[in-house]
Order: sequence, then C-alpha cells, then structure tokens
Amino acid sequence: RVRSLGYHDKCLGRRRVGVFVGASGHWNSEAGKFEFLKKLGEGGFGEVWLADDPRRGEKVAVKFLHLKHCDQNNIEVFKREFEILAELKQVHLARVFDFGFSPENEQYFLSTEFCPGKPLLEAIAGKPVAYFEEILVQILSALECIHSQGIIHFDIKPENVLVEDLAGHPNVKLVDFGVAVRLKALPQQFGGTLAFIAPEVLARSAKLDHRVDLYSLGMLCLLCLSGRLPFRANDPEDVMEWHRSGSISPSLWKGREVPAYLREITEKLLAKNPSDRFSNSRVVLNFLNLATGGRYRHEEEELNAQIPIEGPIVERREEVLRPIQERMEKALFSAEPADFSSVYFITGEAGLGKSRVLEEIRHVVQVKEIRFLQVECDWNVPSWPKLEKWLEMPPFSGDALDQNWQTRRRMDFLLEAAKRGPFCLLIDDFHKADQDLRSLVLELAAHSRKLRAVGQSAPLFVVVATEENVEGGVRLPHLSAKGISNYLKLVLGERTPIENLAEVLHQYSGGLPLLMVEGLRFLAPHFFRGEPLENLLRPDKIHLLYEEKLKQLKPAEEELLLILALLFRPAAEAEILNILGMDSAAFVDVAENCMKLGLLSGNPYGDPIYRVSSQALALDLIGSLPPERRRELHGKIVRGLARSAATPVKELAYHYAKAGQNPEAIRFYREAGEALERDGKVASACECLQKAAELMEAGSPEWGALTLKTFRLLILSGSYPEAEKVREKLAQYPSWESEELSGWLYFKTRKFAQAREHYQEAVKLLPAGDLLHHILLENALGNVDLHEGKVAEAVARFEKTFAREAELAEAERLQIKNNNLGLSLSLAGRHEEAVQFFRRRLERSGSYNISDQLTLLNGMGYACLKGSRYQETISCLKKAMVLAEQSGAMHALYSVMGNLLTALLKENRYIEALSILQKMDQYQRKFGTRKDIAHNLLRQGSVYLTLGMGEYAQGCFREGRKVSEEISEPLLAGWFALMLAYWERGFGGFAEAETYFRQAEGEAAGIANDELKALAKYGLADLLHEQGKGDECRRLLGELDVQTQDHEFDIRLRLLRAKASTAADPVPVFQ
Repeated sequence: RVRSLGYHDKCLGRRRVGVFVGASGHWNSEAGKFEFLKKLGEGGFGEVWLADDPRRGEKVAVKFLHLKHCDQNNIEVFKREFEILAELKQVHLARVFDFGFSPENEQYFLSTEFCPGKPLLEAIAGKPVAYFEEILVQILSALECIHSQGIIHFDIKPENVLVEDLAGHPNVKLVDFGVAVRLKALPQQFGGTLAFIAPEVLARSAKLDHRVDLYSLGMLCLLCLSGRLPFRANDPEDVMEWHRSGSISPSLWKGREVPAYLREITEKLLAKNPSDRFSNSRVVLNFLNLATGGRYRHEEEELNAQIPIEGPIVERREEVLRPIQERMEKALFSAEPADFSSVYFITGEAGLGKSRVLEEIRHVVQVKEIRFLQVECDWNVPSWPKLEKWLEMPPFSGDALDQNWQTRRRMDFLLEAAKRGPFCLLIDDFHKADQDLRSLVLELAAHSRKLRAVGQSAPLFVVVATEENVEGGVRLPHLSAKGISNYLKLVLGERTPIENLAEVLHQYSGGLPLLMVEGLRFLAPHFFRGEPLENLLRPDKIHLLYEEKLKQLKPAEEELLLILALLFRPAAEAEILNILGMDSAAFVDVAENCMKLGLLSGNPYGDPIYRVSSQALALDLIGSLPPERRRELHGKIVRGLARSAATPVKELAYHYAKAGQNPEAIRFYREAGEALERDGKVASACECLQKAAELMEAGSPEWGALTLKTFRLLILSGSYPEAEKVREKLAQYPSWESEELSGWLYFKTRKFAQAREHYQEAVKLLPAGDLLHHILLENALGNVDLHEGKVAEAVARFEKTFAREAELAEAERLQIKNNNLGLSLSLAGRHEEAVQFFRRRLERSGSYNISDQLTLLNGMGYACLKGSRYQETISCLKKAMVLAEQSGAMHALYSVMGNLLTALLKENRYIEALSILQKMDQYQRKFGTRKDIAHNLLRQGSVYLTLGMGEYAQGCFREGRKVSEEISEPLLAGWFALMLAYWERGFGGFAEAETYFRQAEGEAAGIANDELKALAKYGLADLLHEQGKGDECRRLLGELDVQTQDHEFDIRLRLLRAKASTAADPVPVFQ
C-alpha cells in the first residue's frame, strides 16, 4: 500500500517514504501521521490543508496534487518545488518537511511550516507606509537567499507574501515555489502571473536571471503603495503592452503619501531592461538604508550571501553597447546611404566579457521584436549548418565546386532573408568558426559596406565576438580600478571599505572581468565579516591557483612567463624575440602551450601582443624568483629592450636598477628626469630623479645635488607629504639650499612662522658676498610678510631688493624674478604700477622655464583683475592654466583658475565660468584640501544662482557650509550663510534670508572681517528696504561706514542709500 520514492534527501539526511490517506482522515507514514484540521485553500491542481504533525508537535501546511488534474510536466514541477524548498533555510521562507505519494488516492503531497499570516494586501490595509517598508525589507532578505542559491521564484505577487502581525510589526513569509526554477536548468516555458511578469519573460528571452523577480517585486510595490495597477488587469493585451513599453503615470501617486525614495525604488525595479534595474536584492536594501539613515542596517549586514557569477555590466554600456545599438538602429531602420558595414566586431582576449555584451545586445533585439539568431562557434562542430537550417536554405549540389561562388550564394540568401524583415545575427567565439561561416562573415563585412554606400543594403546587422584583432568594431578594454569599484558598489552597495576591496581585486585580476568575479566570490565572505583583505589574495596565495599548471611548463615556457611577469606590461612579439634570442617559429610553440594552460593571454593575430594572464600571477612568479635569478633575467630584458630605440629611457633605467647595474640605472633615470622636466612634466620628472638618488650614497655631493633638485620638484608639483620625507633626509646634512627649500615647503603648506624660521636660517648659512641668493632669500621673506598681511613691510622689502638687482651682472639679474613686488603693489592698490611691472618681466620670459612663466602669467592676471582689466585677465590666465596643467603644478592651478573664474564672472561669461568650476571641482576633490573644495562650492553655487539654477546653487551652498563648519572655518561659513541668504531671498524665503544675513554678520564679527560684515549688512538692509521696513534699513546703512576696493559694491551701496533716503522724504509728483 505504501510506495517508497527511493531517493535520499540531502538536506534532511534521511530516506524519504511514501504515505497514503486512510479512512480516518489521517496521512500515515513511518514517522507518524497528519491530522487535518481545515482546508486553507484550493486550486486547479490540488489543495492546501492545515494539519497537526504529532512527530514535530506543531501545525504544518500540507499541499497535495491530484494526478487526474496533472500531466507529467506538472508532477515534475511539484517535485522540483519540494527539492528547491528543501535547500533553502531562511527565516522569511517556510521550512519544508516531508514529501510522498499515495497510489490509492492518486496524490503527491509535501508538508511545510504553517504560516498563519494574512495575504499582503489584506495585511497592510489601514497600515502606514512604514509598515509596508518593513515588509519590503523582509521580502528582500528572502529574495537574496533564494537568488544566491541560483533560484528564481517567478511568481512574486501579494498573494504569495503572507504577513503575521507581531506586536505591531510584520513577520513575512514568502511562499508558493510552484513555478520556481534553477538558473542552471531553465525550462522552455515559464509560470507566473501575467500582471506581475517581467518583459523579458514575455519576450521569451533565453537569458533570464533573478532580476525577473525584482521586476515582479516592483509591480508588488506599485500596487501596495499606489493602491492600483497601471493597466486594465482583465485585458491581457493591455497588460503585456504595459510590461513591454509602459511607464508609471504620476497620477498613480496622487493622494498617496509615499516617500520619494520608495517611488524611486519602485520605478527602478520596473525598468524594462534588466540591466537598468537594481542588480540584486542586497543593493535595493542598501539603497533603502541610505535613504532612511541606516534604519535597516542590521538586516543588511545579515545578507552575507554568495556573489552572483554574472553581475551588472560596467564600463561597457556607454563605451561599447551604445555605439553598437546606434549602429544597429541605422543598419536595420535607415535606408539612407552611409559609410559603414553591416558587420560589427567585438574583439578582445578571453574573459573580457564579449559573450556578455552579446547577451545585452540580444535583450535589446528581443525588446524591439527583431528577428535574431545566436550562434556559438566551436572548434569541433561546424556552425554554418545551424544557420543554414534556420534560414531554410535549400541544398545545392554545385556548392562544393566553387568556394567563392558558394560564399556569395550564401550571402545573397542571407540578404534576401533580411529583406522579409529586419534580422540580427549574433555570433560568439568567431575565432573558432568553420571556414564556411568565416568566409561568409568576412565577405559580408566588405560587401555590405558597398551596398550601404549607395543605399541598397538589406535590414541586416551582424555582431561578431572574437579573440582576433579584426577591424570594424571595438576592442574591449580591461576594467579599470574605478570600473571594478563601480561594479562592487552595484553588487554590494555603498560600503566604506569598498575601495580597498576594489584595489585587491584589480591587482589580482588585472582588470579581466572573469578573474575579477572569481576573486570576488572568494573574498566576499571575508569582506562581509570585516576581515583584512590584503593578505588573502597575495601573490604567495595566488600560487595555489596555478601550481599544477606551472609544474607542466618546460624551461623555455617558464622563462617566457618570467620575462613577461618582470616586464609587468603587455609585450609585442618582436620585443620578446629580442629578449629571448629566439626565432618566431620556436616562439609560437612556446607561447601556444602557455596559452592553452591559461597562464598567458594576448592577441596572437595581426601585431601579436602577449601578457601574463593576471597581474596576481605575475606578482607570484616574481616573488618566487631567487634574487640572483631575478637580476639575471632583468639583465636579459634590458639587453633586449636596448636594441630598440623606441624603448622608454625610464623603463631601461628600471631594468638596469633591478639587474644591479646602478651606474647605468642612475644615468638613465637622470636623463629621463631631465627630459621630463624640460617638457614641463614635473611630477614624472621628480619620480625619476628620486629613484636615481636612492641608488646613490647618502650624503655624497652628487646625492645632495640630486636630492635638492628632487625636493624642489616635489614642492613644485604639490606633493607635500613626499617633500616632507625628503626634507627629513636633508636635515641630516644641513645647508642654506636645504633650509631655503624647507622654507618654501612650509610656505606652500601655509605654515608661515616655520617658513620664516627656515628662510632666516638659510640667510645665516649663506656664504658672505653671495648677493644673488641673499636677494632671493629676502624676496622669500617678503612673500611671508605678504601672506601674513604685512603688505607695507612686503612692499618695502621688495623695492629694496629690486633696487639692489642693479649691482648684479646681467646673467645673475635674469635669475631674479622678484615677481612678488608686482603682487604686493596690487595688494597695496597700485594696480597700474603692478601691471607695468609684470609686463616688463614677461618681455624677457624667453629666459624662464615653464614654472617661472606660470608665475608671471598668474601675477599679471591678478594685477589686471585688481585693476578691473578683465579681458586682459582672461587672456593671460588662460595661458597660465594651460602651463599649470601641463606641468602638474596643482597648487598654482587652483590660484589661476580661481582668478580666471572671477574675471569671467565679471564679464558675465557664465557658461565658460561654469566649465572652469566643474574642472576645478574634479581637480580639488582629487588633489585638494577640504578647504579648497569649500571655496569651489562657494564659487560654483554663485554661478548656478546667477544662471537661475536654484536647486543646484542651494545644494552647493549647503554642502559648503557644512564642510566649512566641520573644518572650523568661520569666514567660509559666513560667506556660505551670505549666499544662502541671497538664495532664500531670490526664491521668496524672506524670513529665512534675514536669518542667514544675520548669521553671516555674526560670523564676520566673530573674526573681525570687515568686508564680509559690510556685505552682510548691505544685503540685510536691501532686503529690509524691499519689505518696506525703511527705518531698520536706514539704521543699518548708518552703520555701514566703509570704503572698499570693490567699485561695484560701492556703487550698489550708494544707490541703496539714495533709494532709502528717497523713501524717507519722497518727492511729490503733483504740486
């Protein structure tokens, strides 16, 4: 009477047994019996009952299936539901217990944990949005669990979400896995509920993943939050059309107090393209956490699940997919003549994601309802017969007589097939294609360009992925470190240590997506636990991944890998042959075996380029080398590279140094550094000179000269932390030169007291009679005076040194810039003298290097700006900005761009000003201090405000005020308060504007800044006048007894005084 199913439950660890229904209403089994209490529900294929399970001492839900209502497919679905549930263990999923079959009653059954909750829509009736938000978090938790196991639910809808209320908080169970499937075994047909089904399911896409559940979740959210669906649910055509191309109408949200972030989540979940949705449930939860200030951080931390093998696409959409899609649109839907082929090649080495790009293109094709065929080539299986069968191309016995005619006939048939309707052909692994398909595609690539040029091409588009280097498309690049970081943010959400993880993965994978995902799946558990990652994928650990393959290498193959590892870059075949002293034929055999083992990657077609398969492997190989063997190989490398004049000098120097040949290394590093300095590439020059100095004996005259030069360049390039390290080394060997540079370093970092001390110490150490350097040091001290606000002392010092220049020889005079005299004259209000001074200096600029020219141009621009000569300012500072960017002198660049911005604003050239601001923001967020960032936010907000872009302006001002307060900069905080006051006034917030004006005045009074105080009082007085509060306005104007160098402000102030006076004593209109 009882038939055993005869297989073992891997999760429960016991043999499953069959059961039957007895006359008493009990289900009997070897373990006990069920006693049915009541029917919970009934469907077309069976029923669900509430029952007591004496064996467990708890109530269970028993679901059974009537055979008379089912076919074999449904039986397999029922079994699969049990197997899937048995694998899943999660608090928001019902536990599964038993499975069996009764031949007499013709029933399969499965028992699960009883979930006493109500269906979702009933459960949320009368509840606040926050209650649904808690439910959403628990659904996300359940989805993350099933998706991490490679399972898709396929029927996320309110009826399958049961909610039990526990002391005012929901407890969710996601149920009904009847149509759930495994990603690895997707069936031909899918279940689900039409109102909640994803568009890619309707399109019968062969590439479905967990994001179909996220779409269904979006529909669930829309229904629960808006109270209705965006289509006529009883009209299947209307439902399907909305899923394909519909959008959420704003009217759906009317009358609903739904937070903006929940609306944004819903809309993103309902994106038609899966790639535009959230990448997984964890990212949705992370978004929700950020929007709610970390309200669900505990739930997020629990989602320590596996990483999907195939995640979101990065650095491919704009760079690769968009151009392909645009080309496809033209090829299929435009008959206008054009100069391009109907064949588009995607090239690159294995693991770069070519197949993934093809899948994304296929999705686009499916959504647009374009006919398509995807062919995956294989070395051993001819691909053309697949295409021939699909096209229903009739056989022809003469095909074998003439290969060229055969290819042409096939191409004509393909073009004719496309004329019956747009057709897209996607070909993967084309480098493995048989000759028939290769000939067809290459002929089509050339022929279709000719047809399209005269507007006769058929609506056909072919996308080909190959490892060959073929013209007519795009070569996929390796992912950058930023790209990997973006990938991690999409997969893991915004997390603090994400950049560290990205750095480790970039080093490990070399930017190869396949290896990057492999490394991420390995590191994910450690990352979630907050463990250090640096040592987990170190080279010595990576060795374990390649150990067996490395053992199979022959000596020549091993040496090839070692050479490429030490080069640590892709190398051309010609370079490798020079290094190894090997002919091309022998090299091909060596390289081929390394590539088969997956240790070597590259492009063997066209101009062959090779590299070790990952940077991590390269580092492992280098780390395993004994020092003597490593020096030997570096020597071999440098001898081979030296044969080519194209090898960079810096690279030769590196390999000489690693080979232990220090004199040659020093010579080449110095040559490279000096050449880079001449070209104005300060940062790169500094790196080379520093490496040369490191190879010398510390304290030697040669070391001292080179270290001083390095010190100077480090300061010039704005690399102050590195410069400080060099200063500490030089402090052991004091000289007036090192003291002078130390003073310059502290001056640049705005530590003026320390700068003065070092400059004065330099004067003491300076040999008697050295007038040239005495003048230079006095000028430096004058500059300190200037920045400490001692303008009169600075002018006197500069005029004195300027007068003494006459005592020097002409050659020495050319070495003296004394440009600070011009600056001090400007600050003293002697603008015309300052402009004339800089103009004379620039006349002899041919004797100056880039740095000197930059200083002069910046000074000239500043003098013109102070003298209100804005056109001259703009012309001068644009030249200075080019020099600053070329030389990498970031600190000078900020000053130049700031003055240029002011001049552009004075000339009302707002669009140009905005462009400068955006560039400043990029530089300062990368290289600048938080104070620099705050300054730029102030300028940027001012321009946005002028352009009428109020929200952008307000965002800048608020962020800037927050930064200013965090870094304790009351002056900046006051300026931001002033700008916020003007923003509020411009948008009608008069009370708020008055508050901000008074805050600005208070900040200014606290630091005794008369300029800001005057501007705040003026702004407040003008506001009061506009509101008709004349007495208060005139009182404030009476307190404004100031004279400034800002002529525009003085005019505005006089005008306001006149208006206030007129309002107090109006002139009668009629006598």
